[in-house]
Amino acid sequence: MKFILPFLLFFFLKESNSAPPIVQGIKVNITEVPYQVALINIDPKLQFCGGAFLKINFVITAGHCVYQGENEEPKKNFVISGGSNTYGDGTATELKVLNVLLHPHYDHIISDYDVALVKIENTPEFPKLQNLVKLPVPYEEFKDGQLMLVSGWGGTQSIFEPKTELRAIRIPIYNQQKCEQAYDVIKTDITNRMICVGYKKGIYGPCKGDSGGPLVDFNSRELVGIVSFGGMPCGNRMFPGVFTRVTSVHDWIVLIVEQFSDVANNTSTLSAALDKKSFK
Repeated sequence: MKFILPFLLFFFLKESNSAPPIVQGIKVNITEVPYQVALINIDPKLQFCGGAFLKINFVITAGHCVYQGENEEPKKNFVISGGSNTYGDGTATELKVLNVLLHPHYDHIISDYDVALVKIENTPEFPKLQNLVKLPVPYEEFKDGQLMLVSGWGGTQSIFEPKTELRAIRIPIYNQQKCEQAYDVIKTDITNRMICVGYKKGIYGPCKGDSGGPLVDFNSRELVGIVSFGGMPCGNRMFPGVFTRVTSVHDWIVLIVEQFSDVANNTSTLSAALDKKSFK
């Protein structure tokens, strides 16, 4: 019985339609994180996830942001909002979604391979090359304690702070083994496709409204992770934030970006052409 409450809190974070925020983050200007985007539902027009410009016609986000069920096509009825500190007030550029491709090994039960690519209809003016996040080198290692930057929109667990302001926080890589041990308490797997971040004291970190958003190396601007899941309350020091480890899905990302341009917006054709075993 003692594990029921933590499990329910963990489940809430992954599945709730609410959009909590970067906890204890500070307001930042979009020029500091120009790659940051918001995924906005068309009707009602609400932000439900974050993402990052990977190429001028591709956004990268979390698989669970677009997953709609077994044998179902990924969610596509949304727009990409970028280039502004806020969203929903007419200052951001909204880009049409052309197609969405979910990683072929995405596991919605344990959030393994939690990554998706969104092909967008870019304009000549936006996004520019300076808006793009960098991919890390395959198999690149990141050290425990190495500072990362995570950003996103949403409330801040404070009724006095607007929920549409862009916020960010610097947060360190958490030891993988200790992360595994922490989540073992609530019977949750931490796989090699995941990387953890968090402080041992205090309440700091991302929350569900930041799902799909970027975890970026503060110095190199390499995309290290994608916000996936964590414990509740958000920023709980008992449960580090868990992100998709981008180096572990690097080959799939590169192949999709390179080959998708030659398959005219037809994700089913491309999916059928790919050998799933190549991406394990």
